[in-house]
Amino acid sequence: MQPEEVIVAPGSKFLVASQLFFSKKVAIISPHWPTYVQMAKKFGKKIQIIKTTLEDKWLPNFDEIEKDVDTIIINYPNNPTGIAILETKMKELLDIASELNVKIVSEEVYRDITFNKKYVSILGFNYEKGIFIYSFSKTFSMTGFRIGYAIADKKEIGEIQKFIEIMVTCVPKFVQSAAIKALEVREEIKRKIVNIYRKRVELVKKKLNRKLFEFVEPDGAFYVFPKLKNNISGRTFAYKLLGRGVGIFPGEAFGNYSSHIRISLTSSMFEFPETVKVCSIHPLLGNRSKDFKSRKIVIIPIKGREKDCDPVKSLFESLGAEIVVSDPKTHDRAIGITISLPYFIGVVFSYLISQENLNFLNKYAGTSFEHFLTYSIMIAEEKPEFIISLLNNEYSYAAIRKFLQLTGKLIKSINEVSEFERFFKKIAKHLKV
Repeated sequence: MQPEEVIVAPGSKFLVASQLFFSKKVAIISPHWPTYVQMAKKFGKKIQIIKTTLEDKWLPNFDEIEKDVDTIIINYPNNPTGIAILETKMKELLDIASELNVKIVSEEVYRDITFNKKYVSILGFNYEKGIFIYSFSKTFSMTGFRIGYAIADKKEIGEIQKFIEIMVTCVPKFVQSAAIKALEVREEIKRKIVNIYRKRVELVKKKLNRKLFEFVEPDGAFYVFPKLKNNISGRTFAYKLLGRGVGIFPGEAFGNYSSHIRISLTSSMFEFPETVKVCSIHPLLGNRSKDFKSRKIVIIPIKGREKDCDPVKSLFESLGAEIVVSDPKTHDRAIGITISLPYFIGVVFSYLISQENLNFLNKYAGTSFEHFLTYSIMIAEEKPEFIISLLNNEYSYAAIRKFLQLTGKLIKSINEVSEFERFFKKIAKHLKV
């Protein structure tokens, strides 16, 4: 490697910006660091998002790269998933990129934080249109120093140099001196932080509630990107945890991943199981989620609409409850003009969770957003008479009365909230349970 093939810049972000500035259309693998898209839009560039999924273990299909793309950004180990790609997958990308004459911008800022041998660098393939980008922010926690470097062929480095000269001139001398010292102790720092983050990942793997989350084990970096089951909103969950002193990012910050969250393991809090326990609190039922473990929940579906109860079953099963589905032959669709059991369960949920979750209720309870808004307000104002007025149908009356009888123990376990307890008792009294 020659000195003319290396350039130092004020942070890796600046180097990525230089590449997007000179591109026409950029392909971005999602989930992605949101700044990639923000930069491309600000520079007026065309964008192709290549979406990956948890089900495919976050591995991209490089055959999707469109023919008019001239630059692709890759980031492995990845933020937010933590995955790396194998040598075979990198070769697949290089073959396609070579055929389409695509520049590969490889931002490898987490290259020193790996837990297995999956990670490969673009530097190992001698790809003529490849650009390696590194930052001192991750390995050395030098986020405020703003320094990184790029390795590429002389011509590409010359173009980056022009971009830097017209923007900032150079990186301050004292920052460069700090970076030189950091490189001198790099191997020592690397061993230390890999050991720390590996322990934190192992703790998360062991303690994170697998009935609530599913995730791919990270190969590196310091993130876990779990998916909340039952299509629960990552944003809602993030706000719930914030109220308990734990900060996470909703998945939608990294693309179209509204049911995901990103957990960053940079805090020493993640050396303590209690922190991971907080992350495992159910976003709908909060601390009371533990009350459902090993309990029997009886669900009475409406005849002909048994599948309406599937999401409710899934929700309680994720909390460790035993589900018993009763025979629906005792009631039929006449109940549709009043309040069905899924509606009734939804009314209970509408008390337990905030109104920002009404879309969730809409999907799972089979009724309209407007109805649940009304129910929530009525319950909040302790006016169960409105709900009771909907029960004046022999089928719904019998169904809900039986539901209350069979779940009496469950009611006692979740009646810690006095207002909810009063509401439930009024309903139960009206039905003579």
